[in-house]
Amino acid sequence: MRSILAAVSIALLMVLLAMQATPSSAQKREEQKQTEAEQHAAQRAKDRKATDSQYKSAIERLPDQKFDPWRNMR
Repeated sequence: MRSILAAVSIALLMVLLAMQATPSSAQKREEQKQTEAEQHAAQRAKDRKATDSQYKSAIERLPDQKFDPWRNMR
């Protein structure tokens, strides 16, 4: 029983040590974080410009007429 317990505890210790030795992707360098933020900002600006141009083209297609809600009441 003691040998099984010792083997399990050694295996658990080895797993814990192996987990500590692996690199973590959450710990990026500051330069990488900044470049990713700049790329994200550039993509957002490009998306915003495309959306604005689509909005402007949709507005230009609308007819230029004034709305008269009382036209049938006269």
